[in-house]
Amino acid sequence: MQEFNFSSSDISDNFDTLTVSRGLRYYQQNAVLHCQVGRDRDGDWEIESVVRGRRPYRQEISIYQDTFHEILIEGNCSCPVGHNCKHVVAASYYILHNHIKNTLPRYGIEQKAPEEL
Repeated sequence: MQEFNFSSSDISDNFDTLTVSRGLRYYQQNAVLHCQVGRDRDGDWEIESVVRGRRPYRQEISIYQDTFHEILIEGNCSCPVGHNCKHVVAASYYILHNHIKNTLPRYGIEQKAPEEL
């Protein structure tokens, strides 16, 4: 399994400007209630998170490197938008800012206990 670096520019490259702005604001307001990181059998990062919006929404996010070595972020969310929304961005920033050297960990770890589910 290959390690890869993950940066804020990767988030900006995967989402439109408005979604990044709103997601960053959610992250800064501590709206990420729960975040767990692991790897699938292909070596891609799999994140399960809960971000508080009008209510707590659940995300399933994959972060992986394509054949051109670009970092791709794909996330499904239980919110009405459903895919690559501000909640996915907030969880992505949470992962980015809570890992040493901005490199995702080798094994899943519990990041924050859920306050509401």
